[in-house]
Amino acid sequence: MEKQEQDALLSAINLEVGKKLDAAKSASQDEITSLKSELEAVKAAKDELKSEVNGEIVKLKAANEAAFIKADSYKTLADQFVDGYKAIIKENGAEKMKKKGFSAQINVKAAGTMTTANIDAVGTNSIPYQLASFSAGLVATHRRRPFIIDLTNFGRTDKMYVQWAEMANNDPGTAGMTAEGAAKTQEDFDVNEKSAKVEKVTAYTKVSLEMLDDVAFMEAEIRNNLIELIALKADAQVLGGNGTTPNLNGITTQATTYAAGSFAGTFGTAANNFDVLRTAINQVEAANYLPSAIVLHPTDATFMELTKDTTNGYVAPSLFLVSNGVTTFAGIPVIKNTGVTAGTFLLGDFNQVNVRMRQDATISMGNENDDFTKNLITILAEMRLVCYIPSNRVLSLVTGSFSTAKAALNA
Repeated sequence: MEKQEQDALLSAINLEVGKKLDAAKSASQDEITSLKSELEAVKAAKDELKSEVNGEIVKLKAANEAAFIKADSYKTLADQFVDGYKAIIKENGAEKMKKKGFSAQINVKAAGTMTTANIDAVGTNSIPYQLASFSAGLVATHRRRPFIIDLTNFGRTDKMYVQWAEMANNDPGTAGMTAEGAAKTQEDFDVNEKSAKVEKVTAYTKVSLEMLDDVAFMEAEIRNNLIELIALKADAQVLGGNGTTPNLNGITTQATTYAAGSFAGTFGTAANNFDVLRTAINQVEAANYLPSAIVLHPTDATFMELTKDTTNGYVAPSLFLVSNGVTTFAGIPVIKNTGVTAGTFLLGDFNQVNVRMRQDATISMGNENDDFTKNLITILAEMRLVCYIPSNRVLSLVTGSFSTAKAALNA
C-alpha cells in the first residue's frame, strides 16, 4: 500500500472517530458503551493496516537494496547521511523517534579522492602502462662517425692480396742538357714489387630465440650495432693500424713525421698550433703534393678558435676560417673527429692512400657449439679490406704532436 493511501485511510478513520466523540457528549451511557465497542473494532483494523504497511515497506527495501548500494557508491557523504536519516524515519516513524531513549545507526561509506597512486603497477618500481606512452625502438649508444675512408682513394679487390709495382732509386733522377756531339744523359730506376694483405674485421652477438621472437626490434638493432662496430674498427685501422697482421697498415704508421726544416728555431718562444699546421702544410707542398684535408681532434680545433693574445683578443689568423659549421685552414678542409688522438695532427694528400674493399659489411646468422640446444643464435658481422700507401708516396702525408712540433719551431 502506498504512503498516500495509508495517510488517506488514517485521516478518514480519525475523522470518523471525531464525529463519534462529538456525538458521545450528549449520548446516554448505553450509547457510550456502544461507541467504545466500535472504537475497539476500529483500533483492531488500524493495527492490521499498520502490519500490512510495514510488510510492504520491508518488501520495497529488499527489492531496491542492490540499486541503493550501487547508487550510494556514487553519492557524497552528505547525500548518504540524508538518505539514511530518511530511511530511519520511514521505518520507525517520527513519533517513535521522539521518545526518550530512542537510538538508531546510520552506515555510510566515505569515498576517498582518486589519484594516479590508485593504479598499481606490475613489479618493483615499475611505471603503470596506463600512465606512459612507449617510444618504439631502442636508443642506441652514440659513437663517433667513421670518416677516414671517405678521404682516401677507395676501390675494390677480389683477391686476398693487393700487389703493385713502384719506381725507386732513380739515377740520376734528372734530365741533362746535352751539347752537340756529346753523350746524352742516361737515366735508370728500379722497379719494386709491393703487396698488402687483406685483413678481416669481425664482431658477433649471441642472442636467445625468445628475445628475437618477443622483442620485435631486437634483430634489427643487433644488426645495426654490429655493422657500426666493424665500420668503426675498420676506420680506426685505416687511420692507425700498426701493419702487423691481422692489423691493417694505417695512415699514421706510414705517414712522414713532422719536421720543422728551415723553420726550426725561428719562432723564439711564441710558436702556436697555427704555426705548426702551416709549416706542416709547407712540408707536404715542398714534397710536391697538395694537401686535401687536415684531421684534428675537436678539442684541438676548439682551442685554436679560442686562442687569445695578452690583450684578450682572438689570435686566429685569417687563414683559419669557420663558416656555416665548416672549418678551413689555408683553404684546406679541417676534419674534426675523436678518432684522432687529442694533441696530434694529420694532414696531407689523402688521395695517395689506397683502400680496397674485399668484402663489404656482411651479416650471418647460425648456431655454434651448443647454441642449438640452448635456443641461441649467433649473429656475426664481418668486413675484409686492405690499406696501403706506396713507399714513394709517403711524403704526401705528415703527422706529429703539437707539443713536439712547437718545441722544434721555438729557439
